[in-house]
Amino acid sequence: MIDTFTGISLSPVNSNVLWAIAQQQLSGQYIYRIADGGAAWTNTKIDNTLNPGNLFALADPLNVRVAWASSHLWTADILGRILATRRCPG
Repeated sequence: MIDTFTGISLSPVNSNVLWAIAQQQLSGQYIYRIADGGAAWTNTKIDNTLNPGNLFALADPLNVRVAWASSHLWTADILGRILATRRCPG
C-alpha cells in the first residue's frame, strides 16, 4: 500500500504519461510510470541506498520513456518495464 507520493511529474510530450515516486512504509520507495492516462501502472522498487531521501521525479521534456529520479536516469523499455540505466552526475 502506498503511504505517500513524494514526487510526481507529467510528461510535457504526452499528457497520458506520468512518473511518480512513492513511499511505502513497510517496503521502501518505488518509482511508478503511467503510459495510458492512468488505466495501468508500472512500478519498480528503488534501492534506498541510492538516495534514501528522494523527493522528486522529473519527466524528460523530449522523451516519454525517460525520467530522472533517485539520482538515476530511468527508462521504460518497449514493454513498459522500468529500468535504472545511469547514475546522475554530481
